[in-house]
Amino acid sequence: MGDVNKTKSKCMPKYLYLGEPHYVNIHGINFASTAPFCLSLSLLTLCANLMAQYMKSFFLTIFIMTFSAVVIGQTDMYKEDFEFSYLPKRDGGQILYNGTKHSFTIDVVSDSINTTEFPNFIKVDGHIVQTTIVALPSDNLDLNSLTTDQQKEALEAYVDYELEYFDKELQLKYTNLKKEWKTIHTKLWLIWNIDIPEQKKVENIAQQVTAQIYASTICFNQILDINIPLFPADDIAKSDTLLIQLMSTLKTYNHRQF
Repeated sequence: MGDVNKTKSKCMPKYLYLGEPHYVNIHGINFASTAPFCLSLSLLTLCANLMAQYMKSFFLTIFIMTFSAVVIGQTDMYKEDFEFSYLPKRDGGQILYNGTKHSFTIDVVSDSINTTEFPNFIKVDGHIVQTTIVALPSDNLDLNSLTTDQQKEALEAYVDYELEYFDKELQLKYTNLKKEWKTIHTKLWLIWNIDIPEQKKVENIAQQVTAQIYASTICFNQILDINIPLFPADDIAKSDTLLIQLMSTLKTYNHRQF
C-alpha cells in the first residue's frame, strides 16, 4: 500500500468537462478523465479546480434550495471544510475526511488494496473505488436535526443535479437509472446506479466503463459519495457487496482526528 494521500477536498471538483477526453491509467486500467466517475485527477491547474468547484457549489446551492424549505441559523459547522486522507492499516486501510471540529471515516478491509497517483481513488480487490464530498448550502439546512424526509429531499436533489450535469455538461448519455434507500447503522443512504451505453471506440483504451454504482449520504455539512465504476469484465454482484461493506463501516466523530 502507498503512503498517506492528503488533498483538500474543496480544491477537487468531482467532474469537469475538458473538451476532448484526457486518458489516464490507474493500475493498468485506461479510461477517459471526462467520464463521470473521474475527478480532475491532477490534470487541471489549481485555478481551474477552484473555478469549477465554485460553479458547482453555486448550482448545487440553487438546486437544493429549490427542493428544501428548511431554514436555520448559521453555525461554524455549516462552513466546515474537510481534508481527504488515505491511511494504511494492518487489516487494510482507512479513508478519512478530517474537518476542523468533525471527521468521518470509512474502513477498507481487504488483503488487496492499492493506492493510485490520483487523489480519492483506490483499488480494492480489483475494483476501482472513488470517494468524494460536496458541501451542502451553508444557510438552509439544519444538519443536526434533519428528518428522514428532509434527508431524502436533499439527497434526491443532489442526485438530480448530478444527472443533469452528466447530461448537459458532460453530454454523457446514461440509461436504466435505479435508486434504492437503505439505512445502515441509523445512517440513511441513497444507492443509485446507471448504465453507460457503449461510447465511440478510442484507440489504446483497453476498457471502457459500462455502468456505475453510487451510495450517497449526509455527513455533517457534506454529501458523501462512494462510487464504483463497472467495466465489461466486472461482476456487479461483487461490486454491490463491496459497496455495502464500505457503507457499513462509515463512522462520524464530533472532533478532528489527530
